[in-house]
Amino acid sequence: MLSTQSNDSLRELNAKLLAEICELRKKVAEDEVEKTKLRQELKARTDKNIPVITTSQENNDDDIEFTKSQVIEQELTKGLLSGIISAIFLCRSEGNQDNA
Repeated sequence: MLSTQSNDSLRELNAKLLAEICELRKKVAEDEVEKTKLRQELKARTDKNIPVITTSQENNDDDIEFTKSQVIEQELTKGLLSGIISAIFLCRSEGNQDNA
């Protein structure tokens, strides 16, 4: 009789544990679905930001090229002004020599 009660208790416990295992598996499956959705959402957001980063990098490259062109223009202007000033001084000094 004790053995029959013990077997019945074990069967009851086994049934409860099997039901709990089913619930836990269901919960894990739901969590996996949620995790997949979150990963897809994160990827979508990340993909949207990639063009912004690329555009920002392109703007930086354009700014660098513009700055380089400004520096070159300034150097050319300095060179031209130096040449003009030298020519003026040369003309003046030649004019002074002619007058002497």
